[in-house]
Amino acid sequence: PRRFSAPVLDTRGIEPNNMAHLLINIIPYCLYARRILGQDVVFLFRKLGGHFRALLEQFAIEPKCEPRRGIASVVKIRGTRGLALYDLPGTFDCFGIHFFPRIYSGMAFERRAPEKIFLARRGLRRLQNHAEIEALASSHGYSTIYMEDYSIRDQTSIGAHARHVIALHGAAMAFLVFGERMESVVEVMPPSNYNQIFPVCLAGKVRRYDQ
Repeated sequence: PRRFSAPVLDTRGIEPNNMAHLLINIIPYCLYARRILGQDVVFLFRKLGGHFRALLEQFAIEPKCEPRRGIASVVKIRGTRGLALYDLPGTFDCFGIHFFPRIYSGMAFERRAPEKIFLARRGLRRLQNHAEIEALASSHGYSTIYMEDYSIRDQTSIGAHARHVIALHGAAMAFLVFGERMESVVEVMPPSNYNQIFPVCLAGKVRRYDQ
């Protein structure tokens, strides 16, 4: 086993190669642990792709991708449900952002971004009537945004400055957690799927949310 001299928060039970998993679940725990324990805390991750490492860099989180067992002082972030004490990271029905909803408050974003955005998608998850919806949204002042066309820093800025959002369900919506207050969000769901993650995570930030 690998020995660590500093306290370790082990996030390897959560898949990190997804922007939503990082922003909604993993990063809030990392920021909270660092706030309590200081800069020396070590963050263990599964193997990470480049774009996801770039997101962690925005928060000065250096992931340690270690597949072996470890010997360390292990950080536990715990809560209670009734009389039961349990570890918060990895709970199947709640995510880190639920427990620390203000964890991103006070962050500064240099680049101004449109306040009315249409978060579109390409490929197989593209709207069949994309051109029609884009024209309708544009007539109401919405700018069409493909998040993958922007740097991670710009994606955080887009999410932080949005006030009115039309979005296809997907991980790009996770960047909306940086906004302090939004007037409206319309989330377009796939016909065979329902997922409540974004209305729950953004509930305290949006005046009106429709799916």
